Amino acid sequence: MKKFKEIPDKVTFNTKKEDILNKIKLILKNKGFDKSDPHYYMQLNYNLSTLQRAEYLLEIINHFKKLNFADKKVLDVACGTGGIAIVCAKKKADVTALDLDKDSIELAKFMAKKEKVKIKFIIEDVFKEKFDRNFDIIFSIDSLEHINAEKFIFVFKNHIKPGGYLILKVNNKLFPYDPHTQKYLIHLLPVKTIDSLLKKYYWNFFRTYKS
Repeated sequence: MKKFKEIPDKVTFNTKKEDILNKIKLILKNKGFDKSDPHYYMQLNYNLSTLQRAEYLLEIINHFKKLNFADKKVLDVACGTGGIAIVCAKKKADVTALDLDKDSIELAKFMAKKEKVKIKFIIEDVFKEKFDRNFDIIFSIDSLEHINAEKFIFVFKNHIKPGGYLILKVNNKLFPYDPHTQKYLIHLLPVKTIDSLLKKYYWNFFRTYKS
């Protein structure tokens, strides 16, 4: 398999994991997680790697289409803890980031401050926010499976500039795990992998999506 080429303007991060560890623990506590919860450390590790996962995703995108983010207007819809938004901002993009979850936005703002980037964060439902501008690039990462995907595409295609990009990512065979529910997507896994996981974990680590 051909290896992915590294992004030419690959960024470095100022945020150290220990800097955000306590912030994430507080957010998890606010969400009702505690250390006795079997998913606590999954969520902890997932959120700690927000920036690195975003950088890797852009590296994959760069493999297929090289995008110049400098001075581009970027919208990150359902931005979560802001990984994509922050990485794009570090690449000199003019970024707006939207999410309904105030705790996730709180962590995103914390990391954006550490990374010394300016991002317009909005706490609102994706279908209720009215945008007064169009964007060169719109991201929606791991969110379409939780909302009305057809309505989403209909709404946001009207906010893309001519020649712009709508970049979507959903759970798939390369990453068959839903970080929101902390469950593997059993219908995307090989049988041998399922057997191995069933021996190690409980049934509630799995879920399926209706097609």
